[in-house]
Amino acid sequence: MPEADESYSRAEYLFDPLSNEFSGVPDYKHELAECLKNHGDLLRIRRRFQKAEQLLDRAVDLYRELAREYLETPEYRQGLARAYHNLGVLHMVQGHNRAAEEAHGRALKVRQQLAKEFPREPAYRQELAYSFGELAIVQVKILQKPEAEKSFNQGIALLAELEKENPQEPAYWGEQIIQLENLIILLSDLERFEDAAKSSLRVVALRKKLADASPTVAANRSEVGQSLHNLAGFLLEQRKRADARKYLREAIREQAKAVALDAQPAYRQRLCLHYLGLIEVAFSTGDHAEAAQAVAELVKAVPAEVADYPRGAALLARCVALAGKDEKLAEGKRKELAKRYGDQALDLLQKAIARGYKDVIYLRDSRDLEPLRSRDDFKKILSDLETRTKRTSH
Repeated sequence: MPEADESYSRAEYLFDPLSNEFSGVPDYKHELAECLKNHGDLLRIRRRFQKAEQLLDRAVDLYRELAREYLETPEYRQGLARAYHNLGVLHMVQGHNRAAEEAHGRALKVRQQLAKEFPREPAYRQELAYSFGELAIVQVKILQKPEAEKSFNQGIALLAELEKENPQEPAYWGEQIIQLENLIILLSDLERFEDAAKSSLRVVALRKKLADASPTVAANRSEVGQSLHNLAGFLLEQRKRADARKYLREAIREQAKAVALDAQPAYRQRLCLHYLGLIEVAFSTGDHAEAAQAVAELVKAVPAEVADYPRGAALLARCVALAGKDEKLAEGKRKELAKRYGDQALDLLQKAIARGYKDVIYLRDSRDLEPLRSRDDFKKILSDLETRTKRTSH
């Protein structure tokens, strides 16, 4: 970055006198304006805000002159809009939200005119969509939430239109995802969970397109799983548990594909969270069989060295309690299932202890394991661990 800073400064030093000496040649002024615009954005990234604003203000002035003098050259107006855009981003980073709103509003106005004059040029509509998205973020910050929702939707509609015209262009998918996810945050804040779920479905569809277009990129597949998990959350807010369960199952499948491509901890952690989400949905409906099955799948899916066996045992202990109260089953079947779940829980505890687990207090006092405490084999496991722990402490 210091090298880029120096390069921009040298270019400005070169083009500044040329733009003055040959004022009738727009190319010099244009090159200087471009340098100032890009240099200002670089200084924003480096958090040199005061100097960045000075450069961007000058870029705006130069582009205004060019746009006014050469109206037939849309490139100058495009540069003006980009300079306003960068200035808006700079103001927002500093928390100057009203100034950011004004700058993004000016960029939007220029871009609207360009899109109107040149409807067959997709770049103008794409950049107009960016302006709607950036303006919406500022509107959220200054609590203009209805206006923000409208701006998000206008930007998303433009990008969807561009996608329809060119279905194989990933840039349109990615930008829609960004704006949809920002809109979802707003809708969730307004507790409009049904609308948030509808937008989440669209995000899932777009993320699947990105993942399918690059089948060996684990990150894209992992994001599909996370988007499905988020969708399930909004469905749960509406008490649509069956739909939430379906999407959590799909999230697990997608995240498992990501882990198969790249077993990095972040993807394994997401896979665990998808399973835990499914288990909690199963518990909320009293479905101890699905919860126990999900625990078994989770234990298999996660490598032994990172598996949280005690937590798995606690989840199975909850299955024991649910099975014991399941009035849809005959008493004999209730006892059979409760014992099976208990056996599975104890097996996990033994694996945890074999790998060095020593938390006697948790085994002895945790309410999570209460359904197991009457069992003689649980008592023996606890007694053996207490003895071993006392022996090693001396």
